[in-house]
Formats: sequence, structure tokens, C-alpha cells
Amino acid sequence: MSGSAVIFITLSSGCGTQPRIMGLSAGKTVRAPATSTSSNSTQSSVDLSLAANQNPDYTCPSQVNVTPTYDADIERTHDYTVCRHRTDESKIMLDLSPFIARKICVFPIEVIDAQNILTKANTQTGGLFNQCTDLAASGAFVEFKGIQYNAVFVVDYANQQQMQQCLLSGNEYLCPAFSFGQFR
Repeated sequence: MSGSAVIFITLSSGCGTQPRIMGLSAGKTVRAPATSTSSNSTQSSVDLSLAANQNPDYTCPSQVNVTPTYDADIERTHDYTVCRHRTDESKIMLDLSPFIARKICVFPIEVIDAQNILTKANTQTGGLFNQCTDLAASGAFVEFKGIQYNAVFVVDYANQQQMQQCLLSGNEYLCPAFSFGQFR
């Protein structure tokens, strides 16, 4: 974990369903979106018998656990299932059903409680820890060694820098569309 610092992030629901990101500079306490699982309670179970459950190294839930903060796309093309590696907590696999090939970026975060989440700054780059990868039919695989995390933000690759600016500056108007959810 050398070269890292803690940044607290606050997310707070504003008008409508788009959470507002406020006060995201280092050391600020923030609120998380209303639990992502509550928005999933009305969704039907996702069949993960395809890519996710065929990989014996990962344990996957029966439902989507990372969802958009708002979803103008009614096809649910930003609903992810995050699966935990069976033996290595630094590794996760993301599955998208229905599958659409694209490049995504994953920001690891830690949910402390229903109101507070945190992520770690990469002091070597001045940004936040994140990893971009191709989303393939077999899933997207990411690994964050030395970082304790239990939730993620997911954005399309084109929005990686914008998401970093949003989170580091606390300017909610810089935020791109993103998915959020807790998986452990």
C-alpha cells in the first residue's frame, strides 16, 4: 500500500435519481448513494449461468450488484455483476448481461457504512486508483493489490478522466454517467 493516501467521498441524492457528488477533496466525509441493492429489489434475478458462473475461480451473486446511478438506457447496458475471486481478495470479475463489448474503467472504493465511502489516492500519479480493461464475453478482470475495497464505481473508458476530475474536485457537474455498487 505504499504511495497511497485516503480520500473520503460523499454522495448525496439531489433532485430526481441522480446522486450529487459533493465535498470530495481529501479528508472530507461524504455520503454514499442510497444503497444500490434497494434499486435492485424490484429487478428480476439475472441468469449468470453464462460467463460468470462458468469461471470456477470466482463466486458470483444471483443478481446484478452494480447499477447506474440513473439509467436513461432502458436496455440496462450498465448493470454489472461483480464476482469475487475465491482465494484472492484483490481480484474481481465484472460480468454484463446482456453482453456488449466495450472498454470500461473500475474505481475501487470501500463502503464504511450506508452514509460514507472512501477510496485511495495514487500519490504516484496524483489521481485515484483505477483500472481500465476490455469487457469480453468471458467478463472483465481487474486486480487491486494492497487496496482494501468492497465496492466499485464503473465508467466507460471515454469517461475515465472525467470521473477522476469529478471525484477529486468535488464538482458534481463534472460527473459522467457511472455505475455503483457494493459486492462484499
